[in-house]
Amino acid sequence: MTLSALGKMIAVALKANCRCWKDRRKKNPVPFIDKILTFISQDLRAQVVQERDSARHLSLQKELELKELQARLEKKVKILFQFTVILRLIVFGVRLKNLRQRARLLSRRKLAGSIWKRRSRDLPGN
Repeated sequence: MTLSALGKMIAVALKANCRCWKDRRKKNPVPFIDKILTFISQDLRAQVVQERDSARHLSLQKELELKELQARLEKKVKILFQFTVILRLIVFGVRLKNLRQRARLLSRRKLAGSIWKRRSRDLPGN
């Protein structure tokens, strides 16, 4: 019920009340006013229940959305962690490959240096 409808009902109740007091034949106008007030209070209760249910529904909906977002975030964090592990393994593999190549190069240089030393020592005139 809107406020304007509520105002109209109160105006009708007041007019009826005035008529009842003016009309001496009607001894007790209270039951009529009581019925109107009961109707208004029931309508207001229904509105409160509807608003409460609506708020509860929105609250539950937001809670479900939050849980869904948390699940998506956890999934993306897990994927990111796996990705960083893979990248670290790739970087480690590249470094290991470079270190092995460097070790081979140094061993070749050392071997070549020792060969030249032997050859120069073995050359006549030294």
